[in-house]
Amino acid sequence: MSASVELLREKGTTLSNDQLNACLNGIMHDLTVVKDANNQQTFIEMLTSVIRVLTPMDPPTSYSNHPLIINVLRDSFIDFLKQERNETVEPVLKELSDFFQQRAASSLKANNDTRQMLTDALVVFLAGTVSTYTFVAFCNLSDSLDSTKTPLDYSLHVLLHTLENCKNGNDTVTRLDVIIDCVCSSTFINTFRSLHSNEDNLTENQTLLLIECVTNVYQYNNLDTVTYLMKSIASRMLPKYAQLLHEFVPPRKPTHIKVLHHFLKMLQFLAIDNDTRHEFADDHALMIDSLLAILQDDFLQEKINDSDTNGLIDNTTSYFFFITLESDLLPLIKTKPNVAKRMLKLTTAKSDVTQLNAYRTLAIIMTEDELKSLAEPEKITTVFIRHLNYSIDVIQQRRRLENLLLCLKSLVQHEQIRDEFAKSGSGLPLLIRCATESKFDSTVVKQRSLELLLVMTFNKQAENAIRSNAKFIAHIEILSHSEEVGLQRVAESVLWKLANKDPIETDTQEKKKQNESDENTSRNKNNGDAPSTNNQHEYDIMI
Repeated sequence: MSASVELLREKGTTLSNDQLNACLNGIMHDLTVVKDANNQQTFIEMLTSVIRVLTPMDPPTSYSNHPLIINVLRDSFIDFLKQERNETVEPVLKELSDFFQQRAASSLKANNDTRQMLTDALVVFLAGTVSTYTFVAFCNLSDSLDSTKTPLDYSLHVLLHTLENCKNGNDTVTRLDVIIDCVCSSTFINTFRSLHSNEDNLTENQTLLLIECVTNVYQYNNLDTVTYLMKSIASRMLPKYAQLLHEFVPPRKPTHIKVLHHFLKMLQFLAIDNDTRHEFADDHALMIDSLLAILQDDFLQEKINDSDTNGLIDNTTSYFFFITLESDLLPLIKTKPNVAKRMLKLTTAKSDVTQLNAYRTLAIIMTEDELKSLAEPEKITTVFIRHLNYSIDVIQQRRRLENLLLCLKSLVQHEQIRDEFAKSGSGLPLLIRCATESKFDSTVVKQRSLELLLVMTFNKQAENAIRSNAKFIAHIEILSHSEEVGLQRVAESVLWKLANKDPIETDTQEKKKQNESDENTSRNKNNGDAPSTNNQHEYDIMI
């Protein structure tokens, strides 16, 4: 090959087309032979020599019109991107980057297949270097990142821009952008759809993009920028994600279940924040039928004996619960058949998380009368108190705490749940902490906990415990003068209730209602262990 390289170096574009083609063909042959021999060091040396000979040749069309040599260089670039970066690979990557940027961008832009190949390679490259960047910056194939002004895939523009940030050492922003770019790229979509090939095991790239990159999203815990992450992905991808979900539910293959386990965890992560979820509520609504297809699939329910299937159901119930918090979507959800019936069945799941999500969803979608028919009040109380304990001191769990209080407010209308909560010994102290500790938001956690405590005063045991807590009463008196109108009103209501209700009279009335409820419950259990209610509903099944 040295003769061909020397001829190009000396004669360059003065060669005839036939002579140029002969040189390039000779170079390609020698490169192929060395590459097939798996001699990477020799291949890199030869490739570097070729790049340095081609770079000064002008005009570049003299060799870019020889598509095979461009393809060899492109394929080499992609191969090196996929390899672990080291002192041997880094220099040739830089040489190739500079060559394409300066000399061959137009020929790459003209080929759709090449564009997608480069996109795929760059996504994989970025995904593998989220925490360990290299200095490589691939060619800027366009003058603008505006997707409306160029046919080049927008995801490639973003990826190239991110690589440039890597080069400039902008690590904090770059890591976040890399995560976003990878899960928003066309490569992510294409890789997801490659699961249709029905292979028994995930490929390395499928694992990297569909598991590891997705995990980087839902484990992201920088509270200063997490909203930016959520909005960036939701605004670009939710409709596309809805289509992907539709294509793969209900899943049957273990690889599909594994990928959907992580995918649903990312989707529910994107729905955690109330404001962000509300902004994209219509897009989240596109997921409802697919989520129900998973939750109503008896095959999956019977198969819950492995971590991926269990995680899939946990994450699906969690995501579905978040969607029910959108009041505009509730009418749509209630038109779907057997939703409450399925949630009642899920309250018997082995997973504590699935049980919690099922009860939380029922608290949102059921009417007050329907909630009063729920069986196993002791179990319901235990589940909620356990998760209150998990969430109360962890700032990353603050949304969960807020939602637990919201759902409990509905559930304690059930007199037996109220009784169990009072008897638990730990329920009231948790609510009092939420109502009094300064670390909690006054308009959400404090107000909701006070609203719960107000309802709990209709239980004699709870009322006496609250009344005897002088420190709490003093704090409520302060809150009754709060500038937060909602907080002020509920604090005043608690004080009024404690000052004006006769606990003995209240307890007598409560016990009378309790006895009537117990009689109805006993009759229903004798007739098939169904939850008690005066008007049977289609979802009233044994739980």
